[in-house]
Amino acid sequence: MPVYNSEKYLEKAIKSVLNQTYTNFELISVDDGSTDDSLSILKKYEEIDSRIKVYHKPNGGISSTRNYGLKKATGKYIAFLDNDDEYLPELLEENVLLLEKYEADMVKFQKLKRYIKNEETLNLKENKEQSIYVFEEEEIWKNFQIINKFGGTIWNILYKKEFLDENNICFSTISKNEIEDHRFNLDCYKHVTKIVCNTKYYYLWNVRVEHSTTGKFIKERFENIKKEGNSLYTLLKEKNIEELNPCFWSKIKVSYLINILVVMNYDNSDYNNRKSFVNYLKQLKKIELFQRKCNRKDIKYLLKNETKVRTFVCMLFDLNCYNLIYLFSLKLKRDIVHKNRRF
Repeated sequence: MPVYNSEKYLEKAIKSVLNQTYTNFELISVDDGSTDDSLSILKKYEEIDSRIKVYHKPNGGISSTRNYGLKKATGKYIAFLDNDDEYLPELLEENVLLLEKYEADMVKFQKLKRYIKNEETLNLKENKEQSIYVFEEEEIWKNFQIINKFGGTIWNILYKKEFLDENNICFSTISKNEIEDHRFNLDCYKHVTKIVCNTKYYYLWNVRVEHSTTGKFIKERFENIKKEGNSLYTLLKEKNIEELNPCFWSKIKVSYLINILVVMNYDNSDYNNRKSFVNYLKQLKKIELFQRKCNRKDIKYLLKNETKVRTFVCMLFDLNCYNLIYLFSLKLKRDIVHKNRRF
């Protein structure tokens, strides 16, 4: 668990790990140069429970902090937790069982995005009926549509440590504002031979406007969205996704295009005026993923697997109707950014 200036929420995160039904764990907490009382809180819990290991380092960003924790880890499996999120009680026990039962490299499970305002929960879904999917070798890429539904984050995955070590998988530290989760998982996908997907919710992703980077425009991080989208597209081509699932590439395109448009609409964005917005969309066309146009089969596929709005925006983009996209995004801006609704 990387920790940085999270004194308000840190104890809840720690307690969610201590309340696990699976008790044979080590909680490695790495303080990344916090200037508040986070380190004191960590040390207090370290004295209470010997399973908690606390380390402190100069501030270097979340990627270097996670790499530090990976080097200190001694267990067979690796799970991640952000310092303002929470585990549900059975996360470790049930997913360790799956990892061992199927001898997999990774187990992906569902995360629950919980919006919090003034420490009051705005929405919380009931846990859905559990389904287990097991994919190996070519089946991984044939069914990547299912795997991709779990998102690109790392904290809703349990990894076999031996798998990470053997393939030298770690977090990129080139930039403090990398899409660090996605790049880490892209490296995993290059080497994975078996993945288990568990549809049950185990991870509470707490979105607080005053603490999370969600909803804040960070230019370098924004630029990395398009890079990571193109990297995933390139990997899928290498894995022969065109033959295994011909239209799936279009879903990747829509997903990253919408993510880019959402960030462009943040209040402090550099692209809040029509001219800069339109010019940036034109620049996107220079990237391979966004150069390729959706054909009729792709559109039919998107209408089945995406919302009509997202499909419509993709069609406008392919037709170079950038001004219409700008007007359309303004109309939807309140729902996209301020109400945290899905575009």
